[in-house]
Amino acid sequence: MMIDAEHCDLGNMGLVSVSPATGTVTVMCCRNQMTREEALVHAAWLVALAEEEEGQFQTILDRVWGI
Repeated sequence: MMIDAEHCDLGNMGLVSVSPATGTVTVMCCRNQMTREEALVHAAWLVALAEEEEGQFQTILDRVWGI
């Protein structure tokens, strides 16, 4: 089944946040099971809050796909 990326719920269901003091990323509510759509939104929240310079995630993703 194709994911409707244009109309999916973009809510921060995992309560992902970044500590201003330490810069660490925290996931307050990680689900054990997610739909593929929910997993992609969760990943997007992680990337959006963790990436400090544009392109860092893409470099890592390219390396993961190469494994």
